[in-house]
Amino acid sequence: MSQLSFNFTAAPAQTSFQDFIKEIKQLAFWNCHTDAIVLLSKRFGDALDQADADYVKQVHTAQGSMPRDVSDFRYDLYKRLLKKAHRVLTSAEYGELYLAL
Repeated sequence: MSQLSFNFTAAPAQTSFQDFIKEIKQLAFWNCHTDAIVLLSKRFGDALDQADADYVKQVHTAQGSMPRDVSDFRYDLYKRLLKKAHRVLTSAEYGELYLAL
């Protein structure tokens, strides 16, 4: 089975929120949750969040599966990024983002 990989063409902060949500939904549909976290980190995270997301993706790609400790780390990153997103989005936008993931 081949690994799906998405290349993001525009910088996430430069895309419209609706385009961002569409891309997140597409990634979730294809079960590419790590790629969604990477995209989320680029839009709402700082440099450390982005490095953490890249690390998770690197381990996931190298091993072909998600080790439990890395999965837990990714979930903690997910929660941290959602908190950051919640601070800057309206309630409606945050709800849309949450449902997309």
